[in-house]
Amino acid sequence: MHMMIYALVEESTHDDALATGKSVFNRLVGADPHPSAVFDYYVTFDEEDTSVAGKARWGELPTAAPVDSDDGQDLLERGWEATKEEFERNLDRVKETIDELSDEDIMRDEDIARHAFHQVGTYDGVGHGGPTEASDRITAEIHAFVDGPTTLVPEDSV
Repeated sequence: MHMMIYALVEESTHDDALATGKSVFNRLVGADPHPSAVFDYYVTFDEEDTSVAGKARWGELPTAAPVDSDDGQDLLERGWEATKEEFERNLDRVKETIDELSDEDIMRDEDIARHAFHQVGTYDGVGHGGPTEASDRITAEIHAFVDGPTTLVPEDSV
């Protein structure tokens, strides 16, 4: 399953941010020195030669964007909206499971029911509000922990 994720890196230039982001993503696919793979592969948005991932799947996105820029804020808003949509999709699945399956069916993990319960439990939101309010709060949290320039590097993971 394709998943859009962002690396948040402390770099001031586009090229440095992209290089640092790629080193983060290399670790997530099990490249040395971290042999524990979380994903099979990734595609950043500077890559042109793919027909199933990156730009081909998600459209044009910046390859790296400072958090405080318009592009950075757009990425944060897009990420928050996707998180909310996936949470709501899993929550609907949980509600359907409770309505349709018995306790024993759920315990036996009929129709992979407990996976949806787990997925709902993995989300850690930033409170109430729409995407703009959420991205503002996320930006404030970033600045509370990071002194230097911060840049988002999006990528498509599988």
